[in-house]
Amino acid sequence: MPDQCLTTSVPGLCNRYEAADLNLPTSSFGSCTGTSRDRYWCPAGRERGRSPRPDYVGIYAQLQYSGITRSIPGGLTLERTAVYAIEPCASGLPGC
Repeated sequence: MPDQCLTTSVPGLCNRYEAADLNLPTSSFGSCTGTSRDRYWCPAGRERGRSPRPDYVGIYAQLQYSGITRSIPGGLTLERTAVYAIEPCASGLPGC
């Protein structure tokens, strides 16, 4: 995953989402214009064909935990990264 995508959305490269985005209405996603959260890396422009190769989706999640008992001084930060190929589109399906 490109380092710059960890801090901001980058046109043509990635969309970055915050935890608060999970509470937004679905109308805030899926569009490539205006204030859509998906506008920087437009879903409609992603490569789903088998050739030359499909695009990839990277997911980075960070969780900061502060325990109630404070048995872990300063809390705990968990980080995970995963990268998945976008599933190739079967010929004849909508959007392919």
